[in-house]
Amino acid sequence: MDQVLFEAARLIDEKGHCKNSFTSMGGQYCIEGAIRTVILGSLYAPLHDYDRVLEKMEKVYRVIRDIRADHDPEVWTWNDHPDRTKEEVVKVLMEAAEYE
Repeated sequence: MDQVLFEAARLIDEKGHCKNSFTSMGGQYCIEGAIRTVILGSLYAPLHDYDRVLEKMEKVYRVIRDIRADHDPEVWTWNDHPDRTKEEVVKVLMEAAEYE
């Protein structure tokens, strides 16, 4: 299991989901915001490990595209869709955590 994506799912499940921003004033996270926080320790840490963030985002995108057959052009647009729910985001992150 991919521990980073599992922890990102847990973070969104516990803190909540937001759209159009890495994080909200209320402490909720989008997919990338949660992944950044898990890998870098903070949203605003130096991006020395940003390649790892992009690698995890690509894995999430493969799950959205291959398993869910959803063809949004980017993870960000999928996350930010007006009808997207926290439950869907957590489920995709968990699926990606188990995806080989």
